Amino acid sequence: MTTAIRSRGSSNMLALVTPKTASDVNAELEARYRDDPAYRAAVDAREASVRARAEQRQRNLAPFTQALEQAGVSETSDRGTGRRHADPRIFEIAFKHLDRSGYDDETRATIARSFETRGAAPHWDRLEALYLAADGPQEREALAAALSTCAKAANVGQMKRICPNAGAGKQPDTFPPAH
Repeated sequence: MTTAIRSRGSSNMLALVTPKTASDVNAELEARYRDDPAYRAAVDAREASVRARAEQRQRNLAPFTQALEQAGVSETSDRGTGRRHADPRIFEIAFKHLDRSGYDDETRATIARSFETRGAAPHWDRLEALYLAADGPQEREALAAALSTCAKAANVGQMKRICPNAGAGKQPDTFPPAH
């Protein structure tokens, strides 16, 4: 089946296009990978880079994940709703690791995401202090998400203090940089 594409407001035909299926596209990419050494090298380099970053991320998180395992703590999610249900013990372990130095911004953000659950609500003040002291943008964003997730009506004043223009049309409804 061939489809003609026309420019808007014109009767001039720009091209004849045959729609492709995902299988067609996949076969073309596999053929290009097989037949084009430069393309194959670029794909292999990209995949190696992704693998190396994932391995480095695991190494960076190893002290945190080992502490969780030693404490018998697990973090699960309800796949149907996307809600996370954290074992309450995870919070103290995460706080200990966020109090340490030596973690890069991405690793600190990953640890901070442990608080993106309503169960972290009792820790609002500690999360706010971490947010205000955060150095890296990824950690700050993860802590802002945690604060937003576990906020309760009692935290409205604190949220307004952190983000005074939220909802006033002066800036987006996001947390500003802490510094």
